Amino acid sequence: MSKASRARRFFDYEPWAEWEDEFVTEVYPLASWKIAEIAKKLDRTVDAVVSRAHVLSVKRPPHQLDYDAIWQLWQKGYNYSRIANRLGYLAPSVSYAVKAMQRGRV
Repeated sequence: MSKASRARRFFDYEPWAEWEDEFVTEVYPLASWKIAEIAKKLDRTVDAVVSRAHVLSVKRPPHQLDYDAIWQLWQKGYNYSRIANRLGYLAPSVSYAVKAMQRGRV
C-alpha cells in the first residue's frame, strides 16, 4: 500500500451526524457510560469519541477510584496495568492510588 493510499485511508471517516453529537453530549459526562460502550453504540473508535467530545467541549466526571479493590489486587501481586484492566481504570491512575496509599495519604 502506498503512502498516499495509507494517508487517504487514515483520513477517510464518516462525518459525525447531528444525532451522534447529541448522544455524545448526553452520555459522555455520565460515569455510568464507559467510553468503549459509547464507541460501540456509535460504531466509532474510542479515540474518535474522545476527540469528538473534546470538539464539543464535553467532559467526563472525575474518576472515583476504589482504593480498597486496588490495594487488594496490589497485595496479590498484580501490576498497575493488570489492575487497571481488571477495574476499568487507566494505569497511571492506579499507580497514583498505590503510591498515595503507600505514603499513607489515603
